[in-house]
Amino acid sequence: MTTDQLRAMIDARPFVPFIMHMADSRSVEVNHPELIGYGGGRIAAVMNAKDVVEIVDLLSVPSL
Repeated sequence: MTTDQLRAMIDARPFVPFIMHMADSRSVEVNHPELIGYGGGRIAAVMNAKDVVEIVDLLSVPSL
C-alpha cells in the first residue's frame, strides 16, 4: 500500500469503509473518514469501534 492509495481512500466521495490489513495478520477497520487521522508520512491514528485509538505504522500495511 502507498500513502497515495491511503489518501485516495480517505478522500473518496462518497466514502467507502475499508480495512487496513497489517503484516502481523491484524486488521484495522476505517468506517468513517473522521475516524482516521493522517497528515502524511508513515503514521496514521485510527479510532476503532470501542473508541480506542490505534497507531498504525503504514510500513506494516501491505494492503487495504
